[in-house]
Amino acid sequence: VTEFSFTSSSAGHLGLLLYRLIHDTNLALPNDSELLTELASVRLRPSGPGLLRLDHDRGRHDDRAVALAMAAHRLLDRPLPRKSRLIV
Repeated sequence: VTEFSFTSSSAGHLGLLLYRLIHDTNLALPNDSELLTELASVRLRPSGPGLLRLDHDRGRHDDRAVALAMAAHRLLDRPLPRKSRLIV
């Protein structure tokens, strides 16, 4: 278990990471309709000068999107062994 401190900056980093992975097609997603529906309803919104946050519509959730972003962050934050390839 690794602690993740949610701050305005770190939460924005997660949202931006998730956006970039999806936008650049560097994220293989499972065939999970609830996850895909949630990802389709979250967006990055400004939360202050130079800060973004992952946000969702009223009545929707972003728990899975945040968990996916945290897993990707953890995997991408670790150095890879030589000659290895990471697919998130």
